[in-house]
Amino acid sequence: MGRDGVIKVSEGDVNESETRQPNAPIFQTHVREFLTPYLPPPVVQAIHRIDPKLEPFTGPEACITIAFSLLASWMVLLIIRFIASKRFTRTGSAIAGHDNTKSSLLLHQADELKFDATVLLVGPPDAGKTRLYYQLMMQGSDDTLLKMHSNVPTLTSLEPNVGVVHRIRYIDWPGISSVAVNDENTAFSSIWKSVPRLILVIDSTHSGMGPAADVLYTLLQELYMAKQSSKRIKHQLPVIFVACHKQDVPKAKNPKRIQLQLRTELERLLQVNKAAAATIAQDGDAATKEIVQWWPVGEPLELDQLDFCRLHFASTSCAKEVSEELQTFCKRGELSSN
Repeated sequence: MGRDGVIKVSEGDVNESETRQPNAPIFQTHVREFLTPYLPPPVVQAIHRIDPKLEPFTGPEACITIAFSLLASWMVLLIIRFIASKRFTRTGSAIAGHDNTKSSLLLHQADELKFDATVLLVGPPDAGKTRLYYQLMMQGSDDTLLKMHSNVPTLTSLEPNVGVVHRIRYIDWPGISSVAVNDENTAFSSIWKSVPRLILVIDSTHSGMGPAADVLYTLLQELYMAKQSSKRIKHQLPVIFVACHKQDVPKAKNPKRIQLQLRTELERLLQVNKAAAATIAQDGDAATKEIVQWWPVGEPLELDQLDFCRLHFASTSCAKEVSEELQTFCKRGELSSN
């Protein structure tokens, strides 16, 4: 300050203050200038009108800044969803000539845990078995994880999921794997020997019941053969709990309609397998002929009159809690109405 009270500013101070002013182009400016030739004129005009109004809140180049922020948020969301899906879902790898070695190992590891009964979930692929498996495993606990992943797409499991809760072993059997009891299917055969409580999971939204009928036919065939050999059925008929799943989805069929469709498909399979067995029986293989005789071919099939097992159809949902009826079946091996 001079003697006359006037503040004197040196040239160096002026140059330093000029360099501090935000007049130099920033990164967003370079991006806008790069994109401007490719944008429609109305968009460019809108950017010039909007930027001055938003500058007090976002700084210069408001439109580009907001666009970058939205893009970054979207990318973070994708990363979180990817990590979450990897953490809470498990799939195997498709290997040609898979011989159930890994499946047997998983079951052996679960055998080391103490359990009093086995609940086996079977059904065609994409029926919702794994979802129901986790619902059963997490009964009574915080269902936050299930709510978080209620919209996760259905996955095709290539290996069984096995877990033990309250001394009950739950097994989610892959839909792509066979449910036939034979020397080649050693993993499933070992489960069958434990006399599991069977849950057949069916997607109620599917128009056709062919794949589900194939699984049910094999189960009925195995139960029939077990009765003939007196190895499974003793004081009461075993129950197949047919879970008509995804009832919370629009256009899902009710259990009664699913039962009628399954009966039609089973009658067709009886006819086909009867003809095939007759051909094989000509070569002296009488056992194959006996397998398909669990119901007289040509007579109307009555699923509620089978003398070697009982079928129980019930609605289940992905969104709601496990019904008391299904809980009772898993814990006691019987229906609540019994």
